[in-house]
Amino acid sequence: MNLQEKIDEYLKFECDEDFIKELHNAGGQEIVDAFSKRIKFGTAGLRARMSFGIKYMSCGSVWRASQGLCAYYLKSLPKDEVTKTCVIIGYDARYKSRYFAAITAAVFLSKGLKVHMHDKETFTPLNPFCVVKYKALCGVQITASHNPKMDNGYKVYGPLGSQILSPVDVEVEQEIESQSVAWEGVNEIIDHENRWINFNHPLVANLIDSYEEDWNDYCDAVTEKMNLGSFADVKLKIGYSAMHGVGYRHVKELLDKLDYPKLSFFSVPEQQNPDPEFPTVKFPNPEEAGATDMSLKYAEQNNCNLTFLNDPDADRLLCIEYQPKTNSYYQFTGDELGVLLCHFAYEIHSKHGKMAMARSAVCCGFMDTFVKHSEGKVAQVECLTGFKWLATNLLREYETYGRYPAYGYEEALGYALCVDIVPDKDGVSAMMGTIKLASRLHELGLTLKDHLEQLMENYKYYFVTKNGYYIIANTNVLGQAIKKFRNNNYELGIPDFKVSRVVDMAIFYDSSKPNNKPDLPNTGEDMLMLTFENGFHVTYRNSGTEPKLKYYSEMVSDISQDEARANISNYLQIVSDALFAGFELN
Repeated sequence: MNLQEKIDEYLKFECDEDFIKELHNAGGQEIVDAFSKRIKFGTAGLRARMSFGIKYMSCGSVWRASQGLCAYYLKSLPKDEVTKTCVIIGYDARYKSRYFAAITAAVFLSKGLKVHMHDKETFTPLNPFCVVKYKALCGVQITASHNPKMDNGYKVYGPLGSQILSPVDVEVEQEIESQSVAWEGVNEIIDHENRWINFNHPLVANLIDSYEEDWNDYCDAVTEKMNLGSFADVKLKIGYSAMHGVGYRHVKELLDKLDYPKLSFFSVPEQQNPDPEFPTVKFPNPEEAGATDMSLKYAEQNNCNLTFLNDPDADRLLCIEYQPKTNSYYQFTGDELGVLLCHFAYEIHSKHGKMAMARSAVCCGFMDTFVKHSEGKVAQVECLTGFKWLATNLLREYETYGRYPAYGYEEALGYALCVDIVPDKDGVSAMMGTIKLASRLHELGLTLKDHLEQLMENYKYYFVTKNGYYIIANTNVLGQAIKKFRNNNYELGIPDFKVSRVVDMAIFYDSSKPNNKPDLPNTGEDMLMLTFENGFHVTYRNSGTEPKLKYYSEMVSDISQDEARANISNYLQIVSDALFAGFELN
């Protein structure tokens, strides 16, 4: 297909005058680039910068993707079942999100399917909750999470409520590719002037806005699952930032339902309401440098014991705690809060007997030690990065072995404490669980940090993590470096850095296994995990959505956290310098 044919086909789907105008005003090379390749549909759905063309997020891309997704799921349904099932659609507060959601809904409505779509921005975890609640065919959430402001995304949940895995993504992508014309009837369901739904269309009778019921059901369900009880006697002052996203309404209403004292909650006013410009932060990601500055200042002004930040779609959580001993605030890493909530989840879900817990492969190893000391009560599942793996594997443990899916976490601030009803990370329920734990400790004169230190002492597992990324112009850097390392028999040639375990996912190799095969799924991706006899561990992998080479390092000591902290930065530098010698990293 030549360039003009690609443009003509794209315009059959594109309905947004903004994108059409961009196309008409674009220069030659810009147009060539925009139509060079179609935006890839993966297990995370779609995510890219918003612009015209098949390479980016646009109304045309969303329309075509929705037809492919709808066609894929309709193949699994007998005709007499179509009107009996439903699809869940939600959206955040980013530019174009509401319009993208309307287009998605119109596609499914055009085929006679019922669609549950709330007439307001919602936090992402409500979507998988509704997929489980309604036993839906699938769910679509329009969100780009914590990406830059000009990005948007199309996140897909399967019938279990967890994100889709391969080969579903490949099969859906094939369906998307086969869609060469817009389906009849879709355009009439959309009100393009208001960028929403045409409520005069007869098929819109199948559109259901059940927000109040769904939100109340969510609140009741997580309150019961986590045994939250009442927060009326909580003596902690709590600071909060929604980072210009959708979290504030959900957090405030749930705290009110739990009877938390209204005068003890301090939301950063400048970041409280949804704003797609994200005007007070460079990047709307709690992990980025400077993202917590405004929250910390507000916490100090109001003497807050705890301060929380959600990312814009409120599925991630960052926690900061005031330390009376040092008169300072301590920001927990994703792993540190992950460990605290791991122990909390064990306590609140122990009534279920056999349990399963999961962490991603790049998390610290504390959960491994914790599970070994659980006397067989907990089975652990190690997964690749991404909650699609964690949630799906935990649900399989429940279905196959009857082990209750008690908890899953990833170091990138993602926590799941109610996996059976919300099979994805959830920053709102994680915040409530952390408040519950902190309040209980406060009554004993302890802080969360005190408790974390107690857990390290109890299990003789003192750890420190250091995670980050390098900006790379060439995404082949990691693969080339691993190949060079592999050809050198996995030897770095550094004194005092003897490798005790190598996991090379590109060739599906694990030196610690009898058959040298990892327990992780074989995805063929460039991912290297190294464990050294001196207690240092590091994993390198490419980002799936950005030009970044990510690293995740951990230093473990059986003596003290101070000893681990003293070595980690230096050890990371030594290993990275040796592994990537001759390659350019920023």
